[in-house]
Amino acid sequence: MYAGKLAVGTLEQRRVLIGRWHRENGFEYNPNDSDSVRKIMRGIRKKYNRKQKQAKPTAIQSLEKMIVQLDGHISQLNVAEPGTPANEKRLKGTLLQCIRDKAMILTAFWFGQRSDELIHIRLCDLEFFWDSEPPYFELYLPKSKTDREAGGNTKKLEALPSLCAMSAMRDWIEASTGGVDSKRIRNSELAVFVKVTAWGTIYDKSIHPNSINKMLKRRFEEAGLDPEEYSSHSMRRGVANWLTDSGTSMKELMDWIGWRDERTAMRYQDGKESLPSQIIAKNLREQRILSVEQILLDQLE
Repeated sequence: MYAGKLAVGTLEQRRVLIGRWHRENGFEYNPNDSDSVRKIMRGIRKKYNRKQKQAKPTAIQSLEKMIVQLDGHISQLNVAEPGTPANEKRLKGTLLQCIRDKAMILTAFWFGQRSDELIHIRLCDLEFFWDSEPPYFELYLPKSKTDREAGGNTKKLEALPSLCAMSAMRDWIEASTGGVDSKRIRNSELAVFVKVTAWGTIYDKSIHPNSINKMLKRRFEEAGLDPEEYSSHSMRRGVANWLTDSGTSMKELMDWIGWRDERTAMRYQDGKESLPSQIIAKNLREQRILSVEQILLDQLE
């Protein structure tokens, strides 16, 4: 009925959930164990299996374009003459949205966060350590897709010279609540990333996950990038690629992003583990080593 209409991966996921429901409810017969179901799924895979569509990863250069664009908006709005009271409210609303979106984009990228994880971050989940060298902040993630027991997880990120999530988060909290160090904020259960109207009204409830995707597409477009190629998952894929290019091990990558299955982690990387790429990279490293050795030999002679 749904073959050809839904992705094969979606059908497989639903099949697994149906089987799990039968087991958890004590049914002796599980349809997933039947030969007929296996044959049907094999036939569907042969006929309809396609490469899974994935959002384009956000390269660090693309991230920089988005942040530069937002910083430009923020600077212009800070010096703009409001004129009428109505226009003053609109300017305030646009400014708050830009500050919030900058913090949300950098947090989503560096922490590899999904939309549904971003919306569950509360003010009490943040702790800033400004007196440390270098300064850093801790982000407690109360729940995630892979945290089935909802035990939570704490991640630490140091202040960065550019594209800094720590300073962006500070700016947003100060703009939306009045300060990051008050006891009221440290104990607050309110969501960090909340809805802001065009008139500058700040809501208590978190922004909707679908709104995050729309916001990102708008910010990608403003930065001169094709919004149709990107989604909220682009941030997650982008930082995974950047970490891999920076020499991060698979274990470190999985721990930081929050993956349990190595196969899942591999799907987020764009050909980084292909055999030709490994051989080419190895040859280039060997050539560089030989070049350095030759220079040293020439100097000794």
